[in-house]
Order: sequence, then C-alpha cells, then structure tokens
Amino acid sequence: MNSLNSIRNSVESQGFDRMISPSAAGFDDGLFTASVSELKALYLKKRELSSIYTPNSEPIKEINRLINEAKANSSGSLRNVHTVYTTELNKIDRQIAETK
Repeated sequence: MNSLNSIRNSVESQGFDRMISPSAAGFDDGLFTASVSELKALYLKKRELSSIYTPNSEPIKEINRLINEAKANSSGSLRNVHTVYTTELNKIDRQIAETK
C-alpha cells in the first residue's frame, strides 16, 4: 500500500525519475505503464511548446487537456489496484480473526 501511495505521489508531482517500478510495488498493469509513458511524453512536449507558445494558447490548452486525461487514466488504474489490495487485506484480516 505504501508503494502504491509512493507511485501515486510520483505521478502527481511529475517525479517520474524517482518513481518506483510498479512491478516492485507488486503489480504489473500494462495500462498504467502505458499511461505513465504517455504522461512523460506529454510533459516533454509541453516543455517544448512552452518555449514557443503562451500559457493560454490553444496548443498549450490542448496539451494540458491531454495531460489531465492521462493523469486520470493512471489514477484510475492505481485506484483499481488499491481496491484489489484492500479487499485482499480485509480478507486476510478476517481469516486471522477467525483463527483466534
């Protein structure tokens, strides 16, 4: 759970270079990995566009929209994994309580 929170924080803060591997956190979700790769590319593109366009220009607005969409996709994937882990932990807690 701590690893999932760390990954979520890395995505939200754009700290992709410090993000732990999803497989190290115990999950390997292709959609999440793809959305993180997309986010990295979009942030690089935004950096390039920012040197040419003003913050309120259409290209910057569009890249921001795409970034928000990619963030939502990665957050959704993390929420799904978090739900699965929480369900499993609750199941294990119930089994432990039954053995007492």
